[in-house]
Amino acid sequence: NDELGVENKTNEESHTTDSLAIGTKHAMTKANKNSVIQQENKENNEGYVSDEPYEEGEDILVESASGKLLWEAVVVAVSKSRSTDKVNSYRVHYKEWSSRFDEWVQPFRVVEPSDNNLLVQEEMLEEVLAKKDAVPKPLEHMSAVGFLNSRNRARGPHTPLPDFGKISSVCERTRPEERELHFLKATLLIIEAALPVGSVDTSSEGAWRPDVALYWRSMVGKAQCAAGLMGSVVLLEHAIKKQWLTAEAEHMLACMPLHWKAVSDASLSSVALRISLLDGGIKYKRIDKG
Repeated sequence: NDELGVENKTNEESHTTDSLAIGTKHAMTKANKNSVIQQENKENNEGYVSDEPYEEGEDILVESASGKLLWEAVVVAVSKSRSTDKVNSYRVHYKEWSSRFDEWVQPFRVVEPSDNNLLVQEEMLEEVLAKKDAVPKPLEHMSAVGFLNSRNRARGPHTPLPDFGKISSVCERTRPEERELHFLKATLLIIEAALPVGSVDTSSEGAWRPDVALYWRSMVGKAQCAAGLMGSVVLLEHAIKKQWLTAEAEHMLACMPLHWKAVSDASLSSVALRISLLDGGIKYKRIDKG
């Protein structure tokens, strides 16, 4: 799971010196900028911690579960403790995302969209784009790459992208077959990360609900041979709704060997072919916000 950039809840909620300093309605700063920005806030009478809660309908920024991004959102409900009357969570709607991704978040993840916080939001996004989810040059031609950071992806707004560079990297003495296998793993994960909302069923009982998707990513990362990776390919094929495939791709995939046969006779070339058909045939721009 570490290879795929998947973080468990314990790690997601832990805050180290590299994390963001977060508090209710105070300025969001990176650890190495805290002292400077806090001094600026003091001079401008900004950025002080306040007990004033956010209200329903108020615009906010929400820290992603991975702690690496800030998402624009609006408060849609407020939950308070019966004993203390203090806010214990906010239900938030992420702007330009389907309401199916609305969720309850703890107050420490919520900050106001001040000028300072919006600046940090921009810096964080630039850092993610430049490092964490950097796509290896040989894979930059993929159709899916252009949609990795688009809104309304089926994976949700706070599922961290895998480290594609790490997944595809191998040592110089690695056999060509193993090198190709690693590149195919990264290729398949890029496709899944770019799937638009509606293309797969992510509901609690759906074929691509979060726990299933997480297990599938783990399967891809652990695949040791063509047959193992082909198993992941056909699972994804089966999960994608036909409406999100071009007519040509749907026809070509129908002409491919049946799933059980594809796995039993798998080769790296056949895996690459099916992955290529998927990437070229998925309608990444089509969104269903229902």
